[in-house]
Formats: sequence, C-alpha cells, structure tokens
Amino acid sequence: MATRKVKFSTLKQYLTHVRSFAVDLGVSSGGFDEPILQRVLKGIKRVHGDPGRKPKQPITYDVLCELVHSLETWTDHGLKLRAIFCLAFSGFLRCGEFTVRKPSEFSRLYNLTRASVEFFPSIDDPTHLVLTLPRSKTDPFRQGTKILIAAVPDSATCPVTAMREYFDALPANADDPLFFDGDDYEAPLTRDWFLRELQDALIAAGFNPADFSGHSFRRGAATTAYTNGVPDADVQRLGRWVSDAYRLYIDEPAQRILALNARLHMVAPLGYAPDPPDLRVPWVA
Repeated sequence: MATRKVKFSTLKQYLTHVRSFAVDLGVSSGGFDEPILQRVLKGIKRVHGDPGRKPKQPITYDVLCELVHSLETWTDHGLKLRAIFCLAFSGFLRCGEFTVRKPSEFSRLYNLTRASVEFFPSIDDPTHLVLTLPRSKTDPFRQGTKILIAAVPDSATCPVTAMREYFDALPANADDPLFFDGDDYEAPLTRDWFLRELQDALIAAGFNPADFSGHSFRRGAATTAYTNGVPDADVQRLGRWVSDAYRLYIDEPAQRILALNARLHMVAPLGYAPDPPDLRVPWVA
C-alpha cells in the first residue's frame, strides 16, 4: 500500500470485491470478519490516513452569470457554450447526461440528440422546453426522464432562449447529437472537450478552474435553489434525486449557519414554541 499509494477507501473496496468473489465460489468468507483483520485495517487507516477529496465549488447563479458574460455569444462557438452551460444548470444535469467519454460510445438510443429537446408551445415563442433524457442514473430501466425547464426571457441565463438561439444558429438533423465537439455536427460532445472549454470560460470570468468540475452545474443549481428558499422536497424533485443525497450537493452559506447559531443566544417570546421542522437544518457533508 505504501508503494502503490492505494487509499484506505480503495483497499476496503478491494476487500469487498474479494469477499463477494468468495461468496460466488461458495467459499467461506468468515475470515473477513476476524478481529485481527479489522485491527490491521484500523492500523493502516491510522498510519496512512484516509484523506477526503476537496469538494469542488458549485457553479451558482452568480457564477453562471459571470460565465455567460465572458462568452463571445456573437459567435457560433459562444452560443453553443452558453446553451450547454445554461441547460446544465437549469436542468440540474449530471455531466454524464450530456457528454460522452469517447465519440464511439455515443448512441442515439441512449444519449441526447436534437430530438431530445421540444419547445412549447412553439420554438418561435416558447414558454418552456422539455428535455427528455433517454437514460439517467435514476432511470435503470431506461424508460426516459422528462425535465421541464421554464423560460425566463429577461434573464441573460435563460436556458430556453439560449437553446432556441443555438438551434437557430446551428441547425442540425433530429438524430444528430444535441451538442457536438468543435465544428463537426456528428461528433458528440465529449467530457474532455467540455471540461477544457469550461476551464477556459472560468479563467476568462476570473475564477480558478481547479475549484470546479463538470458536476459543479448540478451542485450549483441545488445550492442556488436552496439559498433562494426552495423547499427541500422541491430541490429533490428538481434534481431528480430519489433519496436525501441531494443534501450533499448543497453548499450551506456561512452567513446562514452563523445566523442560526446566533439564535441559540436569543430569548424567545413568552409562550412561543417553534414547531420541530423549524429547528431542522439540513446537514451538508
């Protein structure tokens, strides 16, 4: 472990896989529960530690505004990036939902195409759009997930306007990739290309790109919604979380934590008894 620099968490995963393999073979797995093994693992963790990764920063609405402002939206390239950024933020999209790792992995059955976006009531004067994900993390049977995204005409970050102008400037066939690398309409948007363009945009907007990742749009959407007072259940619904894992995506503002802490030293009005839900503060890891 010391020479290969294997993390403690990775070592635990290795042991889990070996144990599973033993079960599949019908071999006794009792040795994995032996106290001596647990003591060895505890010693490894103490000596080598288990450093957690520094969480990436969210691309909140304010950051998104700076990104959009830095883009050359009078060019086709700038229009495309604005559409990607605004849709990723407004749709709470996971990076893997609108990119592919390699062009050869693209499938019109499982990845976003131009036909995945529908404008309502029309593309000429839309009030919203519907984005259909052919598959997603929370859709194991690939039944398709429809995401409703509202138009905000007066906003520079309006996703519907950004997508409509992108479609107008760069028309393509219905079965072509929704977004593409470079100038090749048939080359699907790869994760690497997207991250490079995001880094360049962050630098142009005055941010350190090392602080962000492709998942920062989803994290930023959750944080922005929560900060704007959207109820927990609605944040969960917007982000399509099936559990309370959405809490991990919310960056709790320090000012809110301090304000809540200060309440400990305030005298409540006579006879006032707050309901239990008022005392609950979402825990963010």
